[in-house]
Amino acid sequence: MSELPDRWIDLIVEKPVIGVLTTYQPDGEAHLSALWVDYDEDRDVIHMNSERPRVKVANAEREGRGAVLLMDPDNPYRWVSANGPIEVTEEGAREDIDRLAGKFMGVDEYPNPIQGARVIMRLEPETVRMYDPEG
Repeated sequence: MSELPDRWIDLIVEKPVIGVLTTYQPDGEAHLSALWVDYDEDRDVIHMNSERPRVKVANAEREGRGAVLLMDPDNPYRWVSANGPIEVTEEGAREDIDRLAGKFMGVDEYPNPIQGARVIMRLEPETVRMYDPEG
């Protein structure tokens, strides 16, 4: 596993950054989705929450791999990307979306209607690439 260097963790932990998740369709075509991204420091994984029957969830469960790109909202030329296996679980996902709503929206509960089972997707960074124009 390739850990995210500490100087990049702020993009996931401290700032509410929207990530772009890439999963793969059955025919191999890339499917990109914007979504909230967080970091699970205990597991050293990139943490995302979604809902069944979304395409990104089905792709992640079928392929078990993906990639995510995060761009610094204060400097979009500073970015980090990670590729690796994705684990999908429903355990704790409903409570987790409320926690993420606090981070990203400043509210106690996720305000949008939930139509399917919530899931947590955890991407384990195997390959990490980054660019910082300031060094």
